Amino acid sequence: MDGAWDIAHDAGTGPIGAQLWQVTQSGCDVSLKAMSADGSAATLFAGVGAAGDAGFWVAWTLTDGPCRVDGRVAVDVTADMLDGTVSEARSHRGAGECPGAGLGIVTARVHGTRR
Repeated sequence: MDGAWDIAHDAGTGPIGAQLWQVTQSGCDVSLKAMSADGSAATLFAGVGAAGDAGFWVAWTLTDGPCRVDGRVAVDVTADMLDGTVSEARSHRGAGECPGAGLGIVTARVHGTRR
């Protein structure tokens, strides 16, 4: 599962974005760092999780202004392809407006190919 992966997101209505994921596995531990598709932008999110028989999961928490974002990726990996979901929930954590807070969990399909 180690390596760089080109990731496409799809919310069921067509592509909604692309990212580059750097995945590192050590035993059963997995870490993931998501960047812009061309790798030029700062880390969008990073998390840790575990590998399973068919893939891996990773979870993270980050702050985005007045929002707390809790996320989770769960994917199956077959050779140089992956398929699964990415889910995020936004909650209010401080002063100011947090767009999307309280809407529940938002999920998109993710598909990827290893570089």
